[in-house]
Parts: sequence; structure tokens; C-alpha cells
Amino acid sequence: MLQTLIIALSALIAVLFGLGYYLKGDIGASDADFTDLVGETVVTVTNSRRRNEMQLRGLVWNVHYGHGAELDHFAKHSAVEVEGTLNGIAEVIKAADVDFVLLQEVDADADRSHNLDQLRLLAERSGFPYFAFIATWRARYIPFPYMEPARWLGKVHSGQGVLSRFPITSNRRILLPQPPENPFWYNWFYLNRAVQVVELAIPDEAPLQLFNVHLEAFSDANRMKQARLIKDLVWEQGRQDDRLLVAGDFNATPPEAPVKSGFPDEPETDFSQDDTVITLRSGMPTFDLLLRFRDKSKTFTFPASAPNRQLDHIFSGRAWARSFAWVDNSRLTTLSDHLPLRVVLTGSPSPRAGKRKPKGRAAATKKEGPGIAPQDSPSGLGVEILAPERLKRKAPIQGQPPAPPTKLNPTGWLEGAPEVHAEDD
Repeated sequence: MLQTLIIALSALIAVLFGLGYYLKGDIGASDADFTDLVGETVVTVTNSRRRNEMQLRGLVWNVHYGHGAELDHFAKHSAVEVEGTLNGIAEVIKAADVDFVLLQEVDADADRSHNLDQLRLLAERSGFPYFAFIATWRARYIPFPYMEPARWLGKVHSGQGVLSRFPITSNRRILLPQPPENPFWYNWFYLNRAVQVVELAIPDEAPLQLFNVHLEAFSDANRMKQARLIKDLVWEQGRQDDRLLVAGDFNATPPEAPVKSGFPDEPETDFSQDDTVITLRSGMPTFDLLLRFRDKSKTFTFPASAPNRQLDHIFSGRAWARSFAWVDNSRLTTLSDHLPLRVVLTGSPSPRAGKRKPKGRAAATKKEGPGIAPQDSPSGLGVEILAPERLKRKAPIQGQPPAPPTKLNPTGWLEGAPEVHAEDD
């Protein structure tokens, strides 16, 4: 009898294991180019033209897969509700009149959002000719939350995306590690955090490199590990001319945040020991553009309905010395649980954070950016690191970013932007 019971139990475990392995789906290679996920809508002279000769304008937004400001991630919404929210997001993006958009939490084909291809929909309805998607969460079926079948997620195909007025010449995904403390079977169904690295072909200028980031929310140790990996990635593989932007949902507050725990919406969350942002500030050739605000409430991005902390961040490369970013908190409290960030990249290059120089083929093809094979450089990174100690040193707080232009908004374009006051510089 006992032997029969053991055999039956073993068979049941084997069946459940096989079923789980099948349902988890396949996310693909951890580091790969996805040129097949670069798409076009209708390309016209108007929608493919940059918005200002002296600036590059962008928007960064976690759009919460069209579920609006709802903090319950498993709440059910009708197709009409989801599409209506996406239409509102598209209207905001269109009104912003920017050159590029970095988006997180975008569904491609998911039961929770009625199988809408959200990135294409947003591109078409906001008037962008080019878009690029990466998958960060893909499963045939997710039976979660476990004890509430009526709220199960079901099929999920979700990720991050970029909208652009300029042709997208590359679309790379670097998957970040999942929390090692999770059981392996739990991580089968757990989303993959990732960095999307996209390069845009800017007419009459060198390309622009975008790092679209979405970091871990539920494991502090894993998020800080991810930050160290991104710091090294941007240092080692960021464009040599610093024409880059690192932005997105980092799920972490800055070290100078006035409140780091006891949030009304998440009383269990505690950032008091978190070094995610300070790590990123220390190791990348960038400026933290929201660091300039002394009144830290001006940088709060979450939750959108009653913001009490900054989870979204924007770091600009030192190719632009007069750049400026701010939180757009006008009329947006029902469209997502995050508020979007707006950014202007402008000005001449600034001295960079560290020193490196291209070697071999990269020196001969500077206009194409880093392209040297790792074996051709002493560091094995594709560049010669002249100050290697900067990669491993303890992270200090980055210095103040550059002041924005004195005439920030001469034509009224920056609707919703805070005024430039001395106390914010």
C-alpha cells in the first residue's frame, strides 16, 4: 500500500513538474538582438522629423499595461477600459511632442489586457513611425494568485518598448538575474527584469543610445545586484561619445529621499538600506537629472494618485551639458500607477566621469560607436579602461548635474514643467 502511494505521489509530482515546465513558456536568450521586434507604422515627413534643431526631447513612463492607477495588479478590467486607458496614454504622448519614448510594462499579447498589441497601438495613436519591443515576461499560463482562480493572470506576453521618430538601428535585450531566494519553480513564472538597449539614427548627428530599464521590485538584494550589473554595462558598452540616456522604472528611491519606509500604500516597503541609485550614480558617465531638485517632493513619481516617493529615474550622458528633466504630474493620475518623466537633451559635451578610449577597430570607426571585439582590447570589454579602479570602487554620491538652460521654455513647449528657480539649481 505504501509503495503504491509513493509511486502515485511520484507520478503526480512528475506530471505537475512537466505541466509547470510547459506552461512557463520560453523567454529566449539572456543577451540577444531582436531586430524582428523593430516595427514601423506610417512614416511621413512630419512624424519622422525631430522636434527642435538644438534639442532631443524624450518621455519615460511605466504605463502599467493599460490598467490605469489601479494598485491591485490582479484586478480585472474590461477591454473597453484597457483600450480607453491606452488611448489616454497615447494622447499624452502625442501632446508631449517628443522625439522618443521609453516605456515599461507594455503588453504584447496577454489575457489581462485582452490580447492587445499595446506598443503598436501606442505608436499608431500617438503618431510615431518607429517602435521596438522586448519581452520580459512570457508564459503560456500563470495560475496566480494561487488561491484566487478568478483572478489568475493566464497567458502573459509583456515587456518594454521604445517609440521613435528616427529609424531604430538595433534592439538588444539583456535579461537581469531573478531573485535567487525564490524557488526555481516560482521563478519559472516570475517576470524577468531587463535592460533594453536601442540605438536611434539621428539625421546629421551621431546616433543616440537608449538604455530602457526596469529593475526588481520585490527583492532588495537582487535589485542592488542588478544595479551593479547595469553600472558596468553602461560603462563598458555605452557609446564613447556619451550620447546615451539611461532611464526607466528602477523601483528604488534615491539616498536623499525624505521618506524611505512606512508608505501608506506599501507599509512593508523599506529603502533605508538600499544603494541602487547611489551605485548607478557612481559608475556611469552620466548626470542624474532629477538630483538638482532640492524639494524632493517635485521628483515623486509613485503612486500617481498620491505620489510619495521617486521610483523612476533619468540619467543623461555627458554629451549634453544643459539637459533638464522633470516629472509630468499634470492630468495623469488615472492613466498609470506611475507618473511620466520628461527630458530635454541639449548643450555641448561635459567632461566625463571616468577615462577610457577605443582600441583597434573602434578607434577607426568612432562614428559607429563601440564595435571592437573583446579579444582586441586588454580589458576584454571592447575598450581600454584607463581608470579601472572606477569600476569597483565604493559608490559615492554623484555631484550636482548641470543647470538647465536659462531660457528653458521660450516658446511654451514644456507644458507642465516646473519653473527654473535658483533654489532648484
